[in-house]
Amino acid sequence: MTKSLKIAPPNSLFFLSDLRGGQAPDFEPGKLVLATDSVVSIRCLANVDGKTKISLGARAEVASAAIVVFSGSLKTPSRRLVVSTVEEDAVLREDVSGTVTKVVISANRETEPDEIVVAWE
Repeated sequence: MTKSLKIAPPNSLFFLSDLRGGQAPDFEPGKLVLATDSVVSIRCLANVDGKTKISLGARAEVASAAIVVFSGSLKTPSRRLVVSTVEEDAVLREDVSGTVTKVVISANRETEPDEIVVAWE
């Protein structure tokens, strides 16, 4: 089942990881998406400019946004994928079947997207 919400996250940033967390990528200015094997960071619309809609769901169930901005695998030892904020508030959660999960992240634009879709398989 796809889960979605609109939020203006602190620092205009989301993190995708296992429930237990992982090693966040080092900051690189100007990059929309950064990743390690355990955490993906995703920049979004500046929080002062409004809310970003973020959706999380199985790839077969979600409609992707216009531009694929990340495709890769993420370690998920607890078998639970979490979208969180820099304040470590989990805003979306989804159970996954394996300890490594393929994810595809798409956005409606390459700079300050206000729609982000995280699809897992």
